[in-house]
Amino acid sequence: MATYLQSRAIPCLWLQLDAGDADPASFAHFLQLAAATPKSVSARPRALAPPSADDLRDVSAYVRRCLRRLAADRQLPWALVLDNVQELGDAPGLHGGIAAALAELPDGARVFAVSREPPTPACARAMASQQVELFDETMLRFDDTDAQQLVDLHGRDWRGAELRELTDGWAVAMILLIAARTELGPSAALRSGTARERLFASFATEVLASISAGQAQALMCIAYLPSATAAMAVAVSGDARAGELLADLTRRSLFTECREGTVAAYTFHAPFQRIPARAGD
Repeated sequence: MATYLQSRAIPCLWLQLDAGDADPASFAHFLQLAAATPKSVSARPRALAPPSADDLRDVSAYVRRCLRRLAADRQLPWALVLDNVQELGDAPGLHGGIAAALAELPDGARVFAVSREPPTPACARAMASQQVELFDETMLRFDDTDAQQLVDLHGRDWRGAELRELTDGWAVAMILLIAARTELGPSAALRSGTARERLFASFATEVLASISAGQAQALMCIAYLPSATAAMAVAVSGDARAGELLADLTRRSLFTECREGTVAAYTFHAPFQRIPARAGD
């Protein structure tokens, strides 16, 4: 996202969201700070008033007014990046206000929402009106050419096609393997201690830290299988809700995907089919 905006010289406001920003006052405060930074100022921004009691009864309208004020104060083109939108959780007023504001943005203004969650129901009308375009994680996978360019950028003599196949085209996994700085090839690097530790750490940070110990153990068991239906996951792990866990990880694009068929089958991204090697940790 940063590269896309930089290559097009589009002035950008970037909000790194967390759970606290689900509060409309916090959201407006940090939106104001982003609008006032030297690199983003194109006109003297007007202050965004903290929400009143009436505003808090209609959060969607308040957020919509904040974004309308922001748009009125800026010279085109510009972009607003809302990063980690999934951290806002269930905040229908906030999501609804952002979605409603899209219809009012002038040509040359864009809002980019980066999230592990699919668009909320509040975005349904904006999607139907073609004001929202969805890029899912499958569209962000690297192909062989992308992978070779990444390898060349880091000065490695690896074959990009081999690296792409080992990682399913997942950029973070490729970068973590390259960062191991081993003289081994991609396949051997994936089996080596340093690269495997880094991949496991990424998996643990994004997934294992957010689930219970029982669910983590269930994933370790399921990962021995090349793919698993919900029924297989339950049988192998002994966890009656293992299928729901896999469906949730797939919905959030967390290293898991669903292959549709007569019966849906789940599989981990290639590097994480090796996580049982760490099951005893």
